[in-house]
Amino acid sequence: VRLVGSEMCIRDSFYVHNLKFWQIYVFLFLILDGYLIYIRNIEINIFMFLFKKKNSKEIISWSFYDFANQPYTTLIITFIYSAFFVNYIAPNETQGTFLWANAISVTAICVGLLSPVLGAFADSGGYRKFFLIFFTIICSFFTALLYFPNSGDIYLALFLVVISNIAFEMGTVFSNSYLVDLSDKKNVGRISGTAWGLGFVGGLIALFCCLTFFDVNIP
Repeated sequence: VRLVGSEMCIRDSFYVHNLKFWQIYVFLFLILDGYLIYIRNIEINIFMFLFKKKNSKEIISWSFYDFANQPYTTLIITFIYSAFFVNYIAPNETQGTFLWANAISVTAICVGLLSPVLGAFADSGGYRKFFLIFFTIICSFFTALLYFPNSGDIYLALFLVVISNIAFEMGTVFSNSYLVDLSDKKNVGRISGTAWGLGFVGGLIALFCCLTFFDVNIP
């Protein structure tokens, strides 16, 4: 399901990439407007709920990790860089789509193999925070390096994407592991849902800023 979803996101990114800017703005406005209405209706209850908790600061900080890291998947994996790779770096759209889908598949396999091993090691030795910070830094560093590949640098771009995406997914794994410590059976859904919603808001804000302040149609 994960791989199919990734390929669907790739195809969707081409459709969005080919839209005119005013169509994208209308699309984003409708989505953001829906989120703002939703947030306005529940934000008071959410924050009242959070501040009643003894560990409210930890919960809020943990939730905003999703807000900060979700732009990676929105911009790199789904909308902006995937289309840039297929339409500019790769020789043609067909080969680019194939290579990009394979890169996402490699990421999923690596994460599936690494997660149980590193997760068990982190739990036994108390290294969860170390791995969370480590993979977050790796993801940020290799994402910044995506600035350098030019047309024809297929394998350099794919290598950087795979490493950054593995680091992103591993960081998410260790971030999610804190949910058990921050919640109980009664509020686990609300705390998890709050972080998940903030992540989508962060991704949409990042996408809106990119489409507003940068011409993504210029290589």
